[in-house]
Amino acid sequence: MLVLIVLTLLINSAICWHNCGEGWKSNLAATLYAPIDVWKFDSCCQSHDICYEKQNGKSLCDNQFKNCMISKCDEETCELNAQAFYTAVRDFGDSAYKQASTGEL
Repeated sequence: MLVLIVLTLLINSAICWHNCGEGWKSNLAATLYAPIDVWKFDSCCQSHDICYEKQNGKSLCDNQFKNCMISKCDEETCELNAQAFYTAVRDFGDSAYKQASTGEL
């Protein structure tokens, strides 16, 4: 049963690509971690990528990202996922921010 769930998520991720995550590995990780909320956050992820590309300041981009995601939530679980996504970009997004300045994001 677990294998079926994972395969379904893998296929869904491959067919319906979303904008949360840099590359297929983090895109898949976001889908597996929060399969429902990641779709709510898609426009926030797009805006976050654009903010990084414009080099508006990593902290500003990350805070806007968090606020955008929280605005999409209507339950506590979603808000916890938003906080987790924010923490991930805040703590591990330095390389993505630097790559975005070169157009490699």
